[in-house]
Amino acid sequence: MKKGLIIGTLACLGACALMLILTVFGISFFEGVKGSILATTATLTAAGYFGLRSHTMLSKNKILGYVSFGLIGLSLIFMVLFIWGIVKNDTFNLAVLTVSLLSVLFIFLVSNNLKLGKQFFIVQIVCDAILSLLIVLILVCSYGWIKLDDISTLFWIVIILSVVAFITISVLASKVQGDNVAEAKGNYVKISRSEYEELLAKAKELEELKSK
Repeated sequence: MKKGLIIGTLACLGACALMLILTVFGISFFEGVKGSILATTATLTAAGYFGLRSHTMLSKNKILGYVSFGLIGLSLIFMVLFIWGIVKNDTFNLAVLTVSLLSVLFIFLVSNNLKLGKQFFIVQIVCDAILSLLIVLILVCSYGWIKLDDISTLFWIVIILSVVAFITISVLASKVQGDNVAEAKGNYVKISRSEYEELLAKAKELEELKSK
């Protein structure tokens, strides 16, 4: 599965890059059917990226991993329907936005928090709260419950803090993962194949001596 996700994600990313390059040379992919193709390919790229994060979750928590895959699948279906205009109404558009944002938030928080475990717990709580607040503000404004102009200052402050939180959690997760890999390597000793075969031969000799 992982290999397929990697190949599919890279293929879609390459297709997006090609279409954007062609746009620079005057073949626009920002309107009509070509625009829909570009948006769909970009959506598939994002889905593949988050799919790889979900795949990583499976080794730590299968339930959360499968929930994550389910959210990605639902978001992907909603986005494709939205991009191609198969369903056209404001309620559906809000549903697409809500499911997509909540899916991204869920996958990001869960995947990184599974990597961090109980380490940097206070930092995790603060960063998770900031990122969650950003999603809430976007949804509240999208639903028209609060006007963006009324909270513009707060909104921009939360965006800045969210970028800081995103980078902080990502860096800490990478650090912990790197430390775990280094610790695992420290528990093993590398030997050549010839040395390994020599040790096997000696072990076999010892077993034969014991059996006599």
